[in-house]
Amino acid sequence: MAFIDRSLLGLKPLPGTAQTMSGLTGIENPMKIAILQELRMGGATIENVVLLIFDDANLKIDLGKESYQINGIVGYPVFRAFGTVTFEKDGWFEGGEAAKRNAEGAPMYMKLLVPVIECSVEGNELPFSLDTGASGTNLSLRYFDLFKGEIKNWKKGENVTGGSGGQVKRTIYLQPELRLQVGTRTAELKNVSIFHEAVGTDLDELYGNLGQDLVAGFRSFTLDFTKMRFSLGAPAAK
Repeated sequence: MAFIDRSLLGLKPLPGTAQTMSGLTGIENPMKIAILQELRMGGATIENVVLLIFDDANLKIDLGKESYQINGIVGYPVFRAFGTVTFEKDGWFEGGEAAKRNAEGAPMYMKLLVPVIECSVEGNELPFSLDTGASGTNLSLRYFDLFKGEIKNWKKGENVTGGSGGQVKRTIYLQPELRLQVGTRTAELKNVSIFHEAVGTDLDELYGNLGQDLVAGFRSFTLDFTKMRFSLGAPAAK
């Protein structure tokens, strides 16, 4: 499955429309569905790919003074067809046998089409959704309730979450440093947002949503859908 602007491929949508809710914002977006008979990625060809079609405006991310247009998002069913996918820090990715790494990773599950990985925080094994399209990590009300005894070490702030359909502003706490144990690797995240209220999305069911800051300090990361493991590569040079 992928999200895409139909003008790029000359697609003919199937009859009817639907609504989908955008990630952490909870904003609903109208969409149509089409079937792409053939999708080529590098040396691989994937057939009969289901596409979710949005208006360009709903895939334009407004960051205040800046904005950028998303033309397409490759989703789980496409990557699942490769079995294993490794993303490199230089922007490349490998799929299939070439993508497999020896690093011992963290357990990974699927919540519908969203990867969920199990990380250790202060000895607690906790499930987090993984969204590398998100610029940063957001921790949920469940996380707040579990660790609110440390609130004296947190600062108050404001979170602006952008996604398809617009932005949502919320008051939050900021945890100066969060250490996540992911398999054999430890990721150190700075100034992580903590929601102290329910946000009305799937985030409320987990302990947070992990973004690009999780993988930023490593040369690569791998999603192995055959063994259902997520792993981080070697630390990147500072």
